Amino acid sequence: MFLLKDVFSNALMRPPRQLRMVGKGNWRVVYGYNEKMVIKLADAPHGNEALMSTLFPSITAEVVWQGKVHVAMQAGPATELVTFYGLVQKRSELAVERFKSMGKEQIKEFLFYVGAVLTWVESKNVSICDVGPSNLAVNPAYADPPRLLLVDTQDWYQAGAQRKKGFSGMLRLAYSVCPEDLAPAYHHVLRQQGCAIHNGELATTFNRDTNEASPGAVDATPR
Repeated sequence: MFLLKDVFSNALMRPPRQLRMVGKGNWRVVYGYNEKMVIKLADAPHGNEALMSTLFPSITAEVVWQGKVHVAMQAGPATELVTFYGLVQKRSELAVERFKSMGKEQIKEFLFYVGAVLTWVESKNVSICDVGPSNLAVNPAYADPPRLLLVDTQDWYQAGAQRKKGFSGMLRLAYSVCPEDLAPAYHHVLRQQGCAIHNGELATTFNRDTNEASPGAVDATPR
């Protein structure tokens, strides 16, 4: 598969860039775009992934472009062109790959940290869907402790009264996690990522009322 135009400038690529697959989901295929980004191609729009990237920039892999993409299935001027819905996202490293260099206690601490992050997201009236090993990534720029970057958030939605509670095993874990169980380094990471509820504390339960004002309130709305 070959990309004929740069998605950012719309300029012709000479020669066309060959796209090499680096991953695959239920309905999307991921290809390397360059050393810093990947491009996801699908037959349908990419849901809320770009929206969630905007709402939660500190904990999601950044979406930098989306739109329709025309690709050639083979090299050569007479090849057939196929149109896909494209989404370009910054590269991340799957957490399971990082686990290979971590001890069991380090992995447990990381999963408690993931639980606290997901609890905080739920406290923002966002229903989390599709959380598993293929969705938990880390920022390659940080080594110890690793920083979570969530990918494939296209099925998340701003739920209001229609939210789904305890959608996955990871959320059930998050429901029971308290920040006191976290290593001190992760307390620092969570605060740097802005994962605090309205009074500045780390979220520990679902459905915190973030609309109630409180003394010394901290605005934890993602920027």
